[in-house]
Amino acid sequence: MPTMSLANKALSVLVAGLLVSGESFATDPPRGRWVTNESGTITLRFSDGDAHRLHVPPGVQDAFYDPVKHRMDGNDYVLVFQRARSVVNRPLQACGAGTEVRLSVYQVSTGSLKERGSLLISSCLRTVSLQSQNSGSTQQDTDYSSVYWTAGGFSIDWFNQLNAAGQPISTTHYALQQGMFVPLEVIRAHGAGQ
Repeated sequence: MPTMSLANKALSVLVAGLLVSGESFATDPPRGRWVTNESGTITLRFSDGDAHRLHVPPGVQDAFYDPVKHRMDGNDYVLVFQRARSVVNRPLQACGAGTEVRLSVYQVSTGSLKERGSLLISSCLRTVSLQSQNSGSTQQDTDYSSVYWTAGGFSIDWFNQLNAAGQPISTTHYALQQGMFVPLEVIRAHGAGQ
């Protein structure tokens, strides 16, 4: 039986801790809010009364966010889901009615939001999707409950996502390390999933 290195043991403990102590949009009713892009800017209003304006890239139609800040290592963080059309001005083309969703993680500081990571989480063009976006519900395209906070970061449950080696992954855990969220992928077992 192979011996487990100290690094692998630490990694296993981290993953177990993330899974056991998860706070989830899925278990709590979504507290999220939708905001519309107004001339390249969205305004995020938090439950503590704080508000921040955020510049968004061209093409972003709207955004979804949780107005409750999440505290880790003495800092507050928020997840923002930015939605854009897959193909602009060509509705009959493949993905003409599809969307691209980018998840950005921001550290909330006095007077500013500092991006601490960003990734594509849903894409018609790249065939990337969340587990919650494949439920069969009429609202599945705007269901982000597969993204949830954990004690040490956040996790994403995938329906369709590949890692850099082309292997299907079921979950990615993002652990907060030195102010950045570092990914940890869980490879999907053969024959599992879709």
